[in-house]
Order: sequence, then C-alpha cells, then structure tokens
Amino acid sequence: MSLFAELKRRNVLRVAAAYLVLAWLLIQVTETIFPLFGFDNTPARIVVVVLAIGFIPAMIISWVFELTPEGLVKDEEVSRSQSISVKTGKKLDRIILLVFALALGYFALDKFVFSPERQAANIEEARQHEREQAEQLATFIVDLGERLKSEADLETRALISAQASEYLQKLDPDMLSTETGIKAALAYRQIGQVSLLQGRSSDAMEAFQQSRDILSTLIEKYPDESGILFELGNAEFYIGDLHAKEGSYESGMEAMQNYHLLTRKLLETDPDNPDWILEVAYSHNNLAALPIQYGRGFDEDVQAHMAEAVRLAELVHMMMPADQAVTDGYSSILAWAADAQGQSCNLADELDLRARGTELAKASAQSDPANNDRKRSYAYRLTGLSNVEYRIGRLESSERNMKLAIDLLQQLSSADPSNVLYSNDVVLRQFYLAEMVGESGRLDSARSMMHELESKLVPGVMPTNSGAFAFDNYVDFLIAYADVESRLGAKEIANRYLEKAMRLQLEKANPQEWDDFYKQRARLSRYLWWKQNGEVGVDEFPPYLESHQRSESKFLSCGEAYAAAREYVIENDMDNAASQAEYLMTKGYASPDFMRFCSHHNLCGTE
Repeated sequence: MSLFAELKRRNVLRVAAAYLVLAWLLIQVTETIFPLFGFDNTPARIVVVVLAIGFIPAMIISWVFELTPEGLVKDEEVSRSQSISVKTGKKLDRIILLVFALALGYFALDKFVFSPERQAANIEEARQHEREQAEQLATFIVDLGERLKSEADLETRALISAQASEYLQKLDPDMLSTETGIKAALAYRQIGQVSLLQGRSSDAMEAFQQSRDILSTLIEKYPDESGILFELGNAEFYIGDLHAKEGSYESGMEAMQNYHLLTRKLLETDPDNPDWILEVAYSHNNLAALPIQYGRGFDEDVQAHMAEAVRLAELVHMMMPADQAVTDGYSSILAWAADAQGQSCNLADELDLRARGTELAKASAQSDPANNDRKRSYAYRLTGLSNVEYRIGRLESSERNMKLAIDLLQQLSSADPSNVLYSNDVVLRQFYLAEMVGESGRLDSARSMMHELESKLVPGVMPTNSGAFAFDNYVDFLIAYADVESRLGAKEIANRYLEKAMRLQLEKANPQEWDDFYKQRARLSRYLWWKQNGEVGVDEFPPYLESHQRSESKFLSCGEAYAAAREYVIENDMDNAASQAEYLMTKGYASPDFMRFCSHHNLCGTE
C-alpha cells in the first residue's frame, strides 16, 4: 500500500485538517478575547507556538494509534476485520465540517460585529491618547510660558512659541476636552503676546482670535462653566486692547463691552468670589480707560465706570491685602483712575492717585526683583507721576522720577535686547525728559537730545513703533521739537516741523473725525505758528472754535482749557483767554510752558 493510501486509511490527513481548522479558530478567538482582559500580544503568541508544536505529536498519534470503542489502540494490534477507521474517518469529516462551519460563523461575526466595535474602540483609544498628549503639551506650554514670562528673553520665548504654534494648529478643536481646550487657548494667547512684543501685530491678532474661537466653542457646550467664562472674557480683552492700539477704536470698544458682559455673567456664578469681583472691576476700568486714552472725552458714563472700578478693586484689596496679584491689579486701576481725574483737570486727586499707585508698584517690584513685568509696571507708574508733577510745576521731582523710569526700562532692555518694546519705552520717556530739559531753560541740551531721538520716533522704524500710539507720539515730538527750535531762534526749522506735524495729521484723518487729542495738537501747532509768523499762513492750521462749547463742561480737561486759551489769544479774545487761564490756575495747573504762555500774554496777573 502506498504511503498516501496508508495516511488516508489511518485518518492522518483528516486529523491534520481538523487540527489546522480548530487551531485557526482558537487563534482568532484568542486574538479577540485576550485584549479585553488587558493582555498584550504575548499570550496570543504563546498559543500560536503551542498549537504549532502540538501539530507534530497529533500527527504521530494519529499514525501510531487507532481510535476504537476500547480507546486508543496501536494500529498493528487492530485486525483489519475489526477496524472502525472508516467510521472514525466519517466522524472526523463531520467534526471538520462542524469546526469549519464554526470558523465561518466566527469569521462573519468578527467581520461584521466585532471588527467595527474593535475599530471604534481602537479609534477612541487613539483619540484619547492624542487628547492626553495634547493636554500634556498644552499644559507644558502654558506652564513654561508663565515661568519664562518675567525672566526669559524674548528670543527664547519666541522660539518656544513658534514650536508650540506648529503643534497647536494640528489639533482638532472638536476632540479637545474642556481642560485641554482652555490650555490650548492660553497657549495661543501667549503666542499672541510674544508676537506683539516682536512688533507682529497681525500675527498677534490672529493668535488672540484663535484663542477666543476655541473658548467660544467650549462655552457653547458649557455655558455656565466659570473657568471658560473667565478666559473668554480675557480673550476679548486682548483683542479689544490690540484693536484700540492699532487705531480701531470702535472694534476695541465692542470687544471691551463683550468682556464686561462676560465678567458680569461670571460674577453671577459666584457673587462672593474676590477673583470674579476683581475681574468685573477690570472690565469697568477698561470701558472708562478706552475713551480717556483715545481722546473720546470724559462724561458721566466714563466717570461711573471708573468709580465702580476703583470701588470694587479697593474692596478686593481689603479682602486680600497680602495677595500680590490683587495689589498689582489695584495699582493698575489707580493709574487709570488718575488718568480720569486728569481728564477732568482734578490735578490734586490725580497726584494723590498717582502717588498711591506708584508706592504699590514700587513695593511689588522690590518684593520680586527678577519679575520684569513688575519692574516695567513700576516704570510706568513713575512716568505717570512724573507727568502730573510736570503739570503742577514740580519740575525737579518730575525730572527725577522720569530719569528713574528710564533707568528701570534701560535695565530691562539691556537684559533682553530682543524685546524692542522695552527699547521703545525708553525712547518715549527720553522724549518726555527732553521736553522737561527744554522747559528748565537748557534749550541746547534739549535740542541735542531731540536730534538724537528723531529717527527713533519715526513710525515704522522700530518693529513695535507702529500703530496709532507711534503716530501720535511722533506728532507730539515734532511739535515739541519745533517749540525748542523756535525758542532758539531757528524759525525756518521750527516752521518745517510744524508744517510736517499738521500735514501728517491731515493725512491721517479728516479734521471732522479728529478726537480731542488730535484737536489739541492741531491748536498747539496753530498757536506756535501764529506766535512766530503772525497771520501769515495761519489759516493752513484749522481752528476748532466749536470746541469752545466744552469750556463750561464740568468735565473740561486741562488740555482742552489750555488749547481754548491759545485759540482765544489768536482771535485776540483776551477776556475768554484769561477765563481759561484762570480755570487752569484754580486747578493747580502750573506747567512751565503754561506759565510762559500766561506771562507772555499777561493772562495770569504776571508781567
């Protein structure tokens, strides 16, 4: 008998077929079941190896033994007449068919039932893993950014922000958890802040808006979640502040109003939470600060917002006197309240608020010498104090405080040359100092200082020296430079600077759209031109007689009164000019240039 015939007679081939089908079924079941119990691939591999090893013994047993009613008996001990190998073969055939049917059934079940569920589970597991990675990275970015914010140079922060931005853009907003979404929004905000410091306003706005968009998506899902409300409000603030700095006042005010509404809703979630009370104070402060800062006038609404901001900030400061962040916020609100008092020409109140805010900022900076933000805030408070001291005639103290502010900012600039905002802050205050030097009679020194500063103040020369503020500062500089040259007898140079200042303002906007600060600059330019040229060419500098109507307002600013007095002098209306001068004197206004104006036109009882 041939080998093949013998293998067939002894059912070796059937046993092999049954073994292989059963082994395949066991392997498939193992691969499906084991992961449900948290096993990795190792147990499944062991099953495959054991089944492979078992194949040879199974074949040997099927060759050597025959299955009989008495059990396994060696094949040579079974007579051919008593052999039941044929029946056994048929049973094996049925077993093979049954196992094969089970295998097909399992295959169908796995294909159409288990596989989709397993794929869905795998996808969800992958998404969960990606969410965890996103949250870890977003948390790392935010925490690292906060640690480096006040200590690292801008170049280092910019490098980190660039890498963070590249990853954050790959995230799917719909797959972010609440915590991850907030962290991602904060990371975008940090990227925007760094971009702003580098002078990339459009990139900063894009990052701020991405931050707001993420938070807006989250707040739709969780409308009463205080953490999201808080961060969304801050996102609106950053957008509004940048809009305003870029000269888009209406867009800035719209964002600030959104911020205010969000803080009110935030406070409703926990009316006794001091953090939320302080946030409402900030929003009131911003609604008052924007009109003040951008020359939109001072009225009852501005006054009410500022009064509420100070009241709430004082309340929180009394609740948490040892909290440095609260103290810093309170100091900032006091500075804006001082601006508000300055806009209504309440110089004594402004001086008190400036002094209080400066002392708080000084203590804050000294408590953490490595914190650049606090050092810069202190420099800003010193600047505000110096400016009001100048307006009340305390020139020596004013000059001293301005020099101290410059020194602090120069330290920051030297430590981080990549941060051009620091250097711009220095240049602007050096301009203020040059004005003071000129008013103290050191005209040659003032001319030398202004000559050195001129190229640095031209809008666009420095990366961050752009936007509405840079333009306004440059026009102020041209007018001040013209005044110094005029007093030194350089009439042609003075005229050239005055003409340039007026031309820039006329190119910037239609005079009918000018804010109060633009009008005051224009009237100062008109007066200085008239003073040294008489009526010749003065009509090229448009008057603003309609603003005389504000002279009776209880919110009349010192700047408006001073500008009106100059206009009345040009019109030879000395009675009204004297009335404006008297108003300023009763308010304590005694800047050196005003006192010269008073004396020159005999408006203040001084020959």
